[in-house]
Order: sequence, then C-alpha cells, then structure tokens
Amino acid sequence: MGACISRQKRCDLAIDCPDNSDELNCNPVIVPDGYHSELPPPGQPFELKTIVRIISVREFDLLHSKFVVDVAVHLLWRDPRLMYRNLQKDYGANKIKDPSQLWVPMIRVTDSTGSEVIIFDHLSALYAFRSSDPLPDDDGIIVEDDQLYSGHSNDLLYYQKSSLTAMCLFDLQMYPFDIQMGTGFDFKAHKRLMEYTVYKYTMDIFNENNKSTARVELHFQNLHVYYVINTFVPCLMMAVICFLTLCFDLEDFQNRITISITSLLVLATFFTQTSQSNPKTSYVKLIDAWYLAIICQDFFTIVALVFIEMKRLSETRGPNKRTEVMPLFSNREVREGDNSQGQKRVARNNSVALTFNRVCQGLFSTSLLCIVICFIMISVTYTW
Repeated sequence: MGACISRQKRCDLAIDCPDNSDELNCNPVIVPDGYHSELPPPGQPFELKTIVRIISVREFDLLHSKFVVDVAVHLLWRDPRLMYRNLQKDYGANKIKDPSQLWVPMIRVTDSTGSEVIIFDHLSALYAFRSSDPLPDDDGIIVEDDQLYSGHSNDLLYYQKSSLTAMCLFDLQMYPFDIQMGTGFDFKAHKRLMEYTVYKYTMDIFNENNKSTARVELHFQNLHVYYVINTFVPCLMMAVICFLTLCFDLEDFQNRITISITSLLVLATFFTQTSQSNPKTSYVKLIDAWYLAIICQDFFTIVALVFIEMKRLSETRGPNKRTEVMPLFSNREVREGDNSQGQKRVARNNSVALTFNRVCQGLFSTSLLCIVICFIMISVTYTW
C-alpha cells in the first residue's frame, strides 16, 4: 500500500490504486474488546457540545396551537475508549458504517407543554471528526498501513435532520398584536412567515439530573398590518358613519336610524367572520375587545337616536295641546301667520331633543376618540 500512495490518500473517497485497495476496509472507528455501547464515556464531567440549527419553519398553526420546524442537530463528544484510523479533514469522508456498535447520546425533545414532540427523521449519521494529528508509528498498534488517531483528542459527530411537530401554549390576549414563544443556535430559516415573523431566538445549555439539556426558544411576532387594514380600519369607518347620523336633521329620523342600524349589522358580520377564522380562547383577545367596544358604540348611538326622536315627537305634539275651531281666514290666523316661522325656529332651538342631540355628538365623538387612542397605545406599548 505504501508503495502505491501516501497514507493521507487512504480512505479519502477517491480511488488512487488500480486495484481499489486504498478504499477497502475504511470503517474509521476501531472498537476495542469489552466495549459497551450502553455505557457513556468514562470521566466526569462529560462534555457534550450541542448545535441546533433551525432550517425552516414548515408550519405555524395558530388554530391548533402547534408549529412544525425542520431542525438539524449536531452533537459533538469524545470517547477515549475508541481509536480511529485514516481520518480525513473533511468529516464527510469519515462516516461510521454501523453507529449501533457505539454509544450515542439519546435525544429526547419536549415542548413548552411538557409533552413529547413528534419527530420525523429525514437523515441521521455518525462521523469521526478529526481534531488532532495522527499518532506516531507504533509497531504494537499499527493496523496494516493505516494512520491511527486517539479517541482522547478526536471527536464523534452525530448529525440528525428531522421535522419536529410541537405544541405551544399561545398567549393570544393581545392578538393580533401578540408575540409568541415556541420552545424546542443557529437560525438559518426564513424569519418572515405567512402570518408571523421570527424576531428573536435563544438557546441555553445546562445539566440537570446528570442529563445535558438544550433549551431552544423561538419568539414569533404577529404581522399585524393585515389585521389593521382588513379589520380595524373598516370597523372604525363603520363607527364613524354611525356617529355622523347624529349630524343629520332631527326630522330625518328614517335615514338616521337606517344608516346606523346598517352600520351595526355590518360590524356584526365582520365580527362573525373574524371569530370563525381566529383561534378559540377562554379569555377575551384584544381584537375581541375592539369589536366589543365598537359595537357598543354603535348600539348606544342607536339608543340615543331613538330617545331623541321620542323627545322630538313629544315636543311637537305637546302634552296639553288642544284643537280649536275658528272661522276660515280669521283675523287671528292672519296675525299669527307672520310669526309662525320665527316661533318654530325659537321653539326648535330651545327643544330638549336638540340639546340632547348636541350632547350626544360631543359624548360619542369623545368616546370613539378614546377607544382609538387606547387601542393604539396598548398595541404600540406591547409591540415595542
């Protein structure tokens, strides 16, 4: 072998000898007699390096409180009981053919609810990772013409690529201005999803009960511009239209009440459609509170319109008004005809209905403005 090629070309996944002998018997690990694959490497503390790479967020299901991510996990450790041979700098050429004969850390994944995560493996492999120079030649341990490497100074690398389906306890009180945290690094996936964006990610590694634990947190922020355009703005427009009916002429009750009731019905339709597409919760979400406030605004506006109309009709009829029979074109009628229009204007300006209508204009405009300001402050404070 040595007369054919140098040792560095042994088991490098490239045929250099005419008889292909340089790529035969290339399992990079030498398992000694008495090795137990059930026992971890000796020595305390046992160092296990962990790298979790989020490849992509495949699904974020808000209705069913779950999300699916594609994850690549790298585990790196040393086993001094082993020896390696013909390790290449590219660890992809050092794949171990039978990982079951070696001790490999068991990966157990739980979500933020404490439940086991559903794992679908796409790929898993075990490699020897070259971290040092080969051992000097020793006739007592040389195997053929192989270069040997110590397990004390070279690593084992376990790679697993899988899809994880995890449940998550979403907090939707501020929905759609909510921020969610998924518990499971190097984040390589697209951060902007269909409805959420990943704005923060952390990873903590600690030991607990003689177990190495890696805690991965993904923070998702709702892309709320869609809801502002399709929910909040139309609702606000309906509330403004309903409020403007207070500016109509008092005697135009039919148009006042028709427009305000139509506005309320449109809001109820918006609320029904939004409720069907939003997740069901036992508590009130911010978007539910918005609908409730706007619908109440319209409802009390309609109540005020009805009350104003009742007062106007009662003032027009008068409680003690009596009908008098007078001669046709009497002198009294002629005298009163000149002052009738002026008296009506004075009576109308002093009516309770008109006064209450003006009070409602100021009251409902202030309440609508307060609702909008409160929701803007809450959303901005929580988002930033």
